[in-house]
Amino acid sequence: MKKGDDMTKLKKIAMLTVAVATLGTATVGAINAAAENPHPWLIDQWDHSSKNGSTNAYSNYSVLDSRLYGSIAYVNNRLGVTRSYDSEDYGMAYSSHKQDKLDLGTKSYPGWNVYYFGR
Repeated sequence: MKKGDDMTKLKKIAMLTVAVATLGTATVGAINAAAENPHPWLIDQWDHSSKNGSTNAYSNYSVLDSRLYGSIAYVNNRLGVTRSYDSEDYGMAYSSHKQDKLDLGTKSYPGWNVYYFGR
């Protein structure tokens, strides 16, 4: 092989590496965006602890849309028991829970929801 062929091959490998890295970053960005704005058609924002569960979980959710929908933030334990709950007609709903004896050693999980408060 000639030296020029090696350089061409090296350039192709470098371009492929950059393309894969760019695609990977774009995919991760799209996943994060979906997690931060979970409602399919309302403008919203969700800030939360790990969805895989933790001993100190929090969920802050807000509907930013001008329509008459309120925000609900909650934290449930693994048993399905709601350990913390907040709702707001306008603005951010804040909810957090630190593991205690009533959780029976289970982790806590953040959640969100909306409700309509118009007529």
